[in-house]
Amino acid sequence: MQKFLRNLKIICMKHREIIIFFLLTHIVFGQYYFGKNKIQPFDYRWDVLQTPHFDIYYFASENDIARITGKIAEETYARYTAHFGYAPQERVPIVLYSSSGLFSETHTTPFIIPEGVGGFTEFIKGRVILPYDGSIARFKHILPHELVHIWQLHYGEFLHDAHEIFFIDMPPLWFTEGQAELLSEREESHAERTEIISALANDRFVLPQDFYSIYGTYQMYKEGENFLRFLNERYGEDTDVRLFECVWEHAYFSEIFKSQMGISLEDAGLLWRNWLQRRFGQYIARRTPYKTTGEKISPDGYFFCPIRADSQSVICKGNKLGYTGLYILRRGRAKLLRKIEYTESAEATKLFANRISALGDSLITYSAKARGKDRLFVLNIKDGKIKKFDFDNIVAISSPSFRKNG
Repeated sequence: MQKFLRNLKIICMKHREIIIFFLLTHIVFGQYYFGKNKIQPFDYRWDVLQTPHFDIYYFASENDIARITGKIAEETYARYTAHFGYAPQERVPIVLYSSSGLFSETHTTPFIIPEGVGGFTEFIKGRVILPYDGSIARFKHILPHELVHIWQLHYGEFLHDAHEIFFIDMPPLWFTEGQAELLSEREESHAERTEIISALANDRFVLPQDFYSIYGTYQMYKEGENFLRFLNERYGEDTDVRLFECVWEHAYFSEIFKSQMGISLEDAGLLWRNWLQRRFGQYIARRTPYKTTGEKISPDGYFFCPIRADSQSVICKGNKLGYTGLYILRRGRAKLLRKIEYTESAEATKLFANRISALGDSLITYSAKARGKDRLFVLNIKDGKIKKFDFDNIVAISSPSFRKNG
């Protein structure tokens, strides 16, 4: 109970504006969640694997995934303890799901989990919840990312006790998520470079004092990561920790930054931009902004995974009316071919991460969740006939494709 109250203090201060807003408006917006209950069609038996510093909760049939999780977590524990100069004083729970679909059913949080969330840290109970989606490379990034938040939570709690301060202002979101990306990636990734170069080339690059304008976006994660990487390279590899350690000294992060770095956040941002232009100037010069070369082919909606049907049209996944479906885009208009989710044969699908594939000019395959498991579909767009395939021993199906020879 004492741990719960201490964590609650930190979270209430970190998110006080959000909490107040939620308390004032949750009744007004309640209708938008109607019908979006989390359904768990199957019962699963949980087991726990204990490592020196973690309690890993997992489905009893997924022993191999649990052991992989334990190995990654302990390696990360040693690395973060050395980097922060601090180790959590309590065991850290990790709740592990064997697929993204099962993760979306979790009752560890009452909220609907958006598709792009690969895991989250529950600050009140100090535990990490995440799925294993089949990609070990992605898992090796997401788990260490979430464990950074555990260190931020416990270190913030330590600072609270050490300085006898009831409330602690946590750093802004761009810092906490940027630090999580920085430490979990270790080295600059292709995704980080691509996002930074794209932002610079397309005139959407944002300096640190304006990060609020991209709050919560993928761009904020990657720019925050890259800015902290620049600071660590220029001022020492522990700069991110030194800034975090002084979070209690001032009410505003800009004041913390200047007192520790001897330079304003604005001036550091200009140095960062010049550093990037020296590194990536040759790549930026060869790029033409997409707004001047691209052609908008749909007036509204969100469309992904394009497949060229002919010289005049494109078939893709899209969401235009609040649900995901297959669309054909032609001459600036989007025509729905078939709903993929909220139907009798399928409940939901991932819009972004789950690609579609075509064979010839008639067959399209895709996957969607049905009765708690992923189902494979093959659609003939010429006659509208569809075949469904269920597999009892397959946990998840993502981005199915036809063989080149059919």
